[in-house]
Amino acid sequence: MSFSSDIKQELNKNSNLSNKEIVKNELIGYLISKNIEIIKNNIKYSTESDYNINRFSKLLSNLNINYKIEMVGKNFVVKLNKKDVTDFVDINSNLIYIKETDLKDIKNKNEEELKAIIRGVFMGSRIY
Repeated sequence: MSFSSDIKQELNKNSNLSNKEIVKNELIGYLISKNIEIIKNNIKYSTESDYNINRFSKLLSNLNINYKIEMVGKNFVVKLNKKDVTDFVDINSNLIYIKETDLKDIKNKNEEELKAIIRGVFMGSRIY
């Protein structure tokens, strides 16, 4: 296992998902990590990591976002409807952005919310 995988596995142990704002910010990090594919009305996230797919699905469940998990080769693939996340991200063609209103308010985010975004981006990125 790589150093990056070890760190991701350790971060996954952070199971405090009681604060919806922290959960939302970590999910935003996953969604903007560039490991997302947009196909028509769906968002697709894939990873080989069972602990990473577990974390991503916990975030979605915590925010009551419907999703499906499939196996494609060695990859776990989560599919969700893009309309389910448009309250907190903007989706243009094949890219996902933090909503402009959130960007304007980013200076008002507390340290834990900023950490959650960074954690989500790191967790959502592919290991090469």
